[in-house]
Amino acid sequence: MQRRRAAAAALLASALTAHNTAALTGAVRAPFKAHQDISTVDVEEPGRYWRQAGFVLMTPAIRPSVAAYSGARTQIYLYLPPNDRVAAKRLDDGRITLHYPPGTEADRISWVPVRSTNGFEYTIEDVRGTRWGADGREFFHVYRPRTGTVGSALTGFEWPRDNRDAVRATTRYLGRLVARTPAPGSRYPPAPQTVRRVEMLNHCARCHISNKATAKFQFERLPPWATDAHGLYTPLHVMQDSAPLSAIADFHDPNVGDPWVRALCPNGDGAKVLGRRGARYYQCRGAAAPVGYRDVAGGMRANDRYSVAVCRARRYLYERMSPHAQTLFAANMQACFAKT
Repeated sequence: MQRRRAAAAALLASALTAHNTAALTGAVRAPFKAHQDISTVDVEEPGRYWRQAGFVLMTPAIRPSVAAYSGARTQIYLYLPPNDRVAAKRLDDGRITLHYPPGTEADRISWVPVRSTNGFEYTIEDVRGTRWGADGREFFHVYRPRTGTVGSALTGFEWPRDNRDAVRATTRYLGRLVARTPAPGSRYPPAPQTVRRVEMLNHCARCHISNKATAKFQFERLPPWATDAHGLYTPLHVMQDSAPLSAIADFHDPNVGDPWVRALCPNGDGAKVLGRRGARYYQCRGAAAPVGYRDVAGGMRANDRYSVAVCRARRYLYERMSPHAQTLFAANMQACFAKT
């Protein structure tokens, strides 16, 4: 038994360290010897990779919540192939959804603060993303730091969304990788409960459901934001002015204190702010979900930095949409041209 475990660990280590050193700033994929449907991925220079690879930062009108007291930050990057267009259509319930062309890729990057000689620095803790191949087949991926140092290179796995065996196998290999790698800013691996949480989050398809509706109540099983036709949450909310807010103490809502965001309950009353610094959240009477509304036009007239970032991302998407999709989002885009 010990020999088999040692052999498996050695195989995992050799596969993870295999990468193409000629492509220092790229995401280098290689076959994973332990499973024919899984690839390893190495990102040698994560500080430069996304922008150099043509990704664009997606800034939603309403900031996404983060774990309470963590100081964490989340960024979403999107890559769209240059010669294709994003389509959109109105669903039966009146919502608008987005359709992306083959070759699209999206990544969610989680940053955490760690102590350094300069006080605190942010470093990547986790990257989760997806891409669609030329035939439209979807592949999930996850990258983790290779060491505990700030700015560490990333390593991870990619697997087909529709291959259940690959999902189970990747989850096992990912757990082993996290369990033996120092946590960001540390010389020691994370606690076992952190490893279990990483494994739990690896079942990406459970949350990324096509055209999921916005949550109406605070404690629903899935994330409260709506998804588009491909199960993505953020690009749709770049184009829209509103989204549900954090309503539980476990998650801090960074929209608290933003002068251009109104927090309302379904009955029109203002949502109440609860919690302490680093763990602020909103609440409505009963179990109704609070919703945030950004005054994009007002923010643009005031040259508000966050509103400008929203419009930068909105413009990127809008300029790559089909004429019909542009018509559906014309009013939302117009707010970005408010005069200062």
